Amino acid sequence: MQTDVISTEEANVKGQDNTAEEPPGPRRWPVLVLLLLLLIGASGYFYLQLRSSQAGVDEQSAQVRAPLSNTTEQLAGLKQQTDSLAMSLQAMDARLDKLRLDFAALHQHNNSDAGWALAEVRHLLVMASHRLLLERDITAALPALQTADQQLQQLPDPALLAVRQPLMTTINDLIAIEQIDIPALSLFLGDLAHRTHRLPLNTMILTASETIAVQTDESPPASGWWDLPGLIWQELKSLVHVSRAGEQAVATLLPEQRYFLYQNLRLQAESARLAVLLGDEPAFKDAVQLIISWLQQYFDTQDNEVLAALDSLERMLVMELDYAVPSLSHAIAALDAYIASQSEQRRSMTATDE
Repeated sequence: MQTDVISTEEANVKGQDNTAEEPPGPRRWPVLVLLLLLLIGASGYFYLQLRSSQAGVDEQSAQVRAPLSNTTEQLAGLKQQTDSLAMSLQAMDARLDKLRLDFAALHQHNNSDAGWALAEVRHLLVMASHRLLLERDITAALPALQTADQQLQQLPDPALLAVRQPLMTTINDLIAIEQIDIPALSLFLGDLAHRTHRLPLNTMILTASETIAVQTDESPPASGWWDLPGLIWQELKSLVHVSRAGEQAVATLLPEQRYFLYQNLRLQAESARLAVLLGDEPAFKDAVQLIISWLQQYFDTQDNEVLAALDSLERMLVMELDYAVPSLSHAIAALDAYIASQSEQRRSMTATDE
């Protein structure tokens, strides 16, 4: 039985193999044709779709290409504008360089002018300081300080106020000092020394001097030894002078002594003049006081020339030659500090430009 079954299965397998190897029959051709037509239709459809898509793409490309051409033209115009701007910037850079050079030259020129002005101001301050400290000459120092302040006022720098402040303080202090005309005092004393010989002596002194001279001249000469006691007695009387209490003695001058009086008066006038020029107030007042006492004692106080001399000399006694003068050290130090700061700024600017 098993053998028969196996045989039957083998026969069935062989029958299937024979069936697979048979050629296609007439029933399968319509299917193939249909498939071919479907393939052709699909290909045509896809071709049409591709053509339509290509047309849309071409249209979109054209639409995009038009703005791109406009953008390209705009870019070309912008490039031209950029080139022109670059050329303008180069021209502006050249002009800026020229302006920078001109400004540097102008700044250097202004600094040079300011430097000359500051040097002149410092020279004026130093000169005024020497006149004040060495000669106490306010008349010459005050105009120099005022000129220096005017020079500083013309410089347009607010930092110079630190220099002008002590300078103005010194100017105000000098204006407050009662100025004494030293040259006028010197000229007056010199003139007094030259005209002392014209001043008339006191009449009482002249009379007493002449009386003494006559008595001396009229003394009889000794004719022998018996006249010797009388001559001794006359000499003893000339050595003794008797006066009442409270009676003012009259000064007497011999004719040869008048010369020495005039010479001493002239010498004291020259001493007073020298003391004025040196600013020695004690020596000046001592000499003036001695001249006044001599004029009142030995000269005619009723004479106009003597009275004028006494009036001028008495007014000199109240003058103060030894007055304190202000110092210019603060103003000079402030000016030196300003000049040093300006020099440092110029050096820093030069280093920055390099």
